[in-house]
Amino acid sequence: KIDIKKTADAPSLLCIIYTYKAHHTKNARTAAETWLPRCDGAVILSDQSDQNEGIVGVPHEGKEEYNNIWQKQRSNWRYIYEYYRDDFDYFHIGGDDTFVIADNLRSFLARPEIREQNDA
Repeated sequence: KIDIKKTADAPSLLCIIYTYKAHHTKNARTAAETWLPRCDGAVILSDQSDQNEGIVGVPHEGKEEYNNIWQKQRSNWRYIYEYYRDDFDYFHIGGDDTFVIADNLRSFLARPEIREQNDA
């Protein structure tokens, strides 16, 4: 489970990583223990659920392979839309080898010119 630290007066950011079973205890756990807690919300999506690691299994069409990433991403975004669409201002998704400095991203998204464009 990822312990989330909320940030006041800034846009809310849901950070999402996608992975697969072989990387649950390696890459996904590393993200959950390092940068994911800096987001306002975090979810790890995979081909299989893993309650010990807090990973949600999201089925997708086709094989679990790199050449089928489109189907995996389509299913992941459908899941995010269904469960989180109204809870966050911004969504960042990346693979299990992604590293995000969430504070910097949130600061950028809080800039007046960015907020003005989104409020229009």
